[in-house]
Amino acid sequence: MAEHSTPEALEVLRPEVDPQEIALQYIHHEFIKLFPGQPKNFYDRLAEGASKLPQTIGTSSLWELLAGLAEGYKCKWVYRFLTDSGLQWRLERIALDDIRMTGMSPFMDPILAKANWHPSTFAEVWRSNPGYATQQDAVGMRPEPLRDSLPIMLIERNHYLQVFDGMRRTCMAALANKPDMTAWVGRRIQPGKSRINADKTLFLFATYAESNTHDETSLHALIGISKLVIREHANGREVVERALRFLEAKPAMGEAAKQIRAAIQ
Repeated sequence: MAEHSTPEALEVLRPEVDPQEIALQYIHHEFIKLFPGQPKNFYDRLAEGASKLPQTIGTSSLWELLAGLAEGYKCKWVYRFLTDSGLQWRLERIALDDIRMTGMSPFMDPILAKANWHPSTFAEVWRSNPGYATQQDAVGMRPEPLRDSLPIMLIERNHYLQVFDGMRRTCMAALANKPDMTAWVGRRIQPGKSRINADKTLFLFATYAESNTHDETSLHALIGISKLVIREHANGREVVERALRFLEAKPAMGEAAKQIRAAIQ
């Protein structure tokens, strides 16, 4: 591998993957974690129901659900990455030590940092400190047969393949001395923009509308944020427009909405 190049796949299992398929896996994965200890037929029906979400709730609501689970509940960038128009998604088999580990929890992060975010080094650090496994915060560090077969998610960033979902699975693979892992990999093929869920701007506008004071500094900040959202996100103008309609419906907010509209034209 040339210096400063992103690691290549050991094997490309599927060269082109629709991001919606990966979104459905993520939702299914989170649902499994929400309902532990159920009989097998429960999880079979859960998998079937998750696979039908595009038909039962529609594609738009599917992505809103993903954003709510990934960002609102788990504080992960799954929605942001899967909607990035500049990424191509593939299913790949990746050498374990070509994977760059990322943040996991306040308990795990110092351990991972000690391992320099490197899977095999993490395994060495963990085994050489048996007290780690006895800590209450280590309760999640165990195999989960229902979930461990699912591909992890990697993103190409700064010449690394960084984990953005699947850190526990990566840790388990390292501790089991596995040489490689299956992963959904987003590789950069062109400049692109991600989407932003509408709640991000809506709640900022609501915070301004429901505050006791409506000072010029806050209004100018809202204008600046609106411009940033429009510039940086594929659907930026759409979500700002939705927030503006909310603001216009609030008593005494018409003038503020008018000023924002004028500024973002």
